[in-house]
Amino acid sequence: MVYFWINVFFLAKTFQQHWREVAPIELNQSQLISGAIAPFLTLIGFVGLRGSGFLVTIAVFQPLSVSEIPLLLGVFSLAWFLGLVVPSPGGIGVFESTAIALLSPSFPVAILLSSLALFRLISISAEAIAAGLSWGIKLVINH
Repeated sequence: MVYFWINVFFLAKTFQQHWREVAPIELNQSQLISGAIAPFLTLIGFVGLRGSGFLVTIAVFQPLSVSEIPLLLGVFSLAWFLGLVVPSPGGIGVFESTAIALLSPSFPVAILLSSLALFRLISISAEAIAAGLSWGIKLVINH
């Protein structure tokens, strides 16, 4: 255990020395704000698009009223966040459990299970297609 902490100490010292060499980059306030706003807006757009996909998958199995949309988007956002935070591959299990636990008073469990399975299938397929296209484009560009 002592050996571990000695290595952590030396790693921290090395990082601190390296940071002093790299750190003198100066940013003004507008650069800091624009550097923080772009990733935030990208994340909001990403969650919004995935949330709308979640709404569509539930709407496939059951018609939705306008009053149910805020509930569904709120639960989706919380379930997505918990799936991101809890260390499981792709949030599998955590996302679905949270969504079922919070939405089961308002929706039948069978519809929730069906729509969550369809949503997971669609999202994994979309990610696989995007990865394949990215790989294919990189392959074409490099040749």
